[in-house]
Amino acid sequence: MKTFRGLLAVIGPLFLLCVTNAQNEESGAGAVILAEVVDPVVFRDGDEGGEEKKMIPGMLLPEGYWVETGQGGNVLLLLSNGTVVTITENSKMRVDSFDQEPFETEGTLVDDLREEPSSSNVLVDLEVGSLVVQTKKLNKKSNFEISTPLGVAGIRGTEFKMGFDPKAGIQLDVTESTVAFTPRGAGRAMAVRAGRGLSLAPGRIPIARPVFPPVAVEIEAFNGRARRSVGKTPVTFVKRSMSEASRARFLKKRNRRAPSRSRDENRENEPPADFPEPEPNEPLPPAPPPVDPIAPADPFIPRTPLSADPGSIFFPGAINRIDEFLENNMDVTQARKTGRVGKRTRELAKLGLSVGETNRFYEFNEEIQGNLLKESAATGKRLLGIDSIGQAEVDKFFRYSPEARSKMLGLPDGAFANLLKQGVDENLLMGASFGESIAASQSGNLPAAPPENSLNTRAMALAERFKDTSQSYVLEELLAEGEGVLDEAALRKGEVADLLLRDYRLGSTGATGLTSFDSSEVLANPFYQEISSLYASLENDQLVAGSAKVLGGANLIVEANSQALSPYFAGATGKTVVLSAAGSLTFEGDFSWASKPQDAARLVVMSTGETKFANGVTLKSATGDLVLSSRADMNLNGVELDVAREAVIRGMRDVSLVNTRIGADSMATVKAVRNLNVDGLSFSRGVSSILMEATTIRLSNVNFPASSMVRLNSLKGAIDGRYPNFGTAVPMADQIGRVNFLKNVSSGGNQIMTRQAFDQYGKNVMIGKTPRP
Repeated sequence: MKTFRGLLAVIGPLFLLCVTNAQNEESGAGAVILAEVVDPVVFRDGDEGGEEKKMIPGMLLPEGYWVETGQGGNVLLLLSNGTVVTITENSKMRVDSFDQEPFETEGTLVDDLREEPSSSNVLVDLEVGSLVVQTKKLNKKSNFEISTPLGVAGIRGTEFKMGFDPKAGIQLDVTESTVAFTPRGAGRAMAVRAGRGLSLAPGRIPIARPVFPPVAVEIEAFNGRARRSVGKTPVTFVKRSMSEASRARFLKKRNRRAPSRSRDENRENEPPADFPEPEPNEPLPPAPPPVDPIAPADPFIPRTPLSADPGSIFFPGAINRIDEFLENNMDVTQARKTGRVGKRTRELAKLGLSVGETNRFYEFNEEIQGNLLKESAATGKRLLGIDSIGQAEVDKFFRYSPEARSKMLGLPDGAFANLLKQGVDENLLMGASFGESIAASQSGNLPAAPPENSLNTRAMALAERFKDTSQSYVLEELLAEGEGVLDEAALRKGEVADLLLRDYRLGSTGATGLTSFDSSEVLANPFYQEISSLYASLENDQLVAGSAKVLGGANLIVEANSQALSPYFAGATGKTVVLSAAGSLTFEGDFSWASKPQDAARLVVMSTGETKFANGVTLKSATGDLVLSSRADMNLNGVELDVAREAVIRGMRDVSLVNTRIGADSMATVKAVRNLNVDGLSFSRGVSSILMEATTIRLSNVNFPASSMVRLNSLKGAIDGRYPNFGTAVPMADQIGRVNFLKNVSSGGNQIMTRQAFDQYGKNVMIGKTPRP
């Protein structure tokens, strides 16, 4: 009589053929392999009311299963297209669907793959928390998306970290290749390239930024660990996992179609069976109970009974597959090689230690061992991985309060080890805030106490202001750049960024907290780069020059008849004052400035988001000039600009003017990068020069002063060297790149809507060409 194991040996080579035949009518399922699990982790069936499932490394994660990690928990997934995904602590995600075409690759390891072995389609739902991902180069037909409540990230082959929090929003950091992020409700994706990041708070617009250095280090650490863990896995094993995933998908769909049928009735729906039948009079032995397939002598794998329900991925072949995976998991293999078995072995397995780290653990006394096992896996591995600290230093570490320990863990290894060796007093440590005392600890000279009004006090105040805000990344990045030390220059950057990233309302009595900075300091601040870039564009257009006084924030609201800016214009004649918003900027009512000659400053209003004007608003200055600019579309409806010499509207996308009035003595400029659409524009004074410039210009109900020199420049320039398009009958395709007089365009009150009229009355109007709107 054949044993159960013996029968598996006979039918094993035929198993894949059975699965292949079963999928003639199905697209191939991709496999999601559980590579590592560090508790606390919960797996829930998305189709069965959230029922918990028991799973161990080597098993397959079924489609639609939720993975929930707790504090200190994490999970490493290996996808059959070569992608590795680390689910970090306090996260909830699922692979909603995963399709992959069958492939033929023999004799290679996962490490050997430079691109995915076959086309695939992966859809991931991230409900909360963070994922660290490294993919192989994806085929052109492939699709890999991570969906969150605020937007979707599309991946082509890259390394990145993406996190979502319902309050703070999305943080995306890319260290290799490009991720295309599309906010919910937006039509266009934003390309986030290597070395760049993106922040998106709920209800706000996405803000591009540099990648956070601490996150870049974290990405490399997680992906390095992932490569070590699964890199030696044979691709043939991955292929077999795909076959099992496809079979599981088939059986799940069949059971849904016929939930009440008996086993005999369901046989007609089985995939073609190439399994050999038992010989006559030789009954098949009963299947053994579903127990942990790991050998009892292996102390490093939790001995958790496997689920016996039909939905689990566990059937003939799975035992050998899990064994094979564990043999190719480097962390598990190294742990076995240590030969260290003790009463703490089962708990120790959760830390995923290397051989050296495991041996160091057993060198410590039982009290320290117990304390290490109470810490998160990341903390335990770090304490065991720094060669320069021993039992005495680790014992000191556990004598600090949890708050102090958390602060110390934010330091580089060298500073961390020095603090432990010197036994820094906790009061001193808590006052240092990664400042002068930390710097001194690295040199071996500790101050007796932090002086008043020192860098330490400022650092503590800055940390407190950033605490639990979406701008906490500022301090993290500064600390990473300074290797745990905040010097004077770094603190100043942080303090300026703190003020520039706040929201302000400018009222009739003032603007609490609004601070004036020199433009050199603001434009060099790495956390206000979108405004710096916009200012550089205005410099290229020669609309601003020299130093300026900057009043900046994140989102600004200017109330009607606001006097908040009056103090900044006092005695500012000949200077430039910049009012900037990294988000949106709103004028709720009329606004005036610089009414006296000695206050005749040039006001530059900039925003990287939407600039809103209440209908009928007047922006007025008797002695000053005005520049309005935005990276978003600009829409002015019923707005009047009345300034001394020059009025400028400069949009980096589309500009739309409806019933707008401009008054200036010398120059009126309206420029857009794409479309300039005007329906109702008049000039209250005989402005000397008028310039309109865009890729495409469309004008209706415009009256140019006869005394003004008017230049209208588009991408393609004039028709026949002189004329615009006339009338609304011109096809839209022919309007693109041209100046278009749609209706009621006149000069000095005379219509210039035909070539004859244009030649007679439009002598002051020139149609030109611009290479760069």
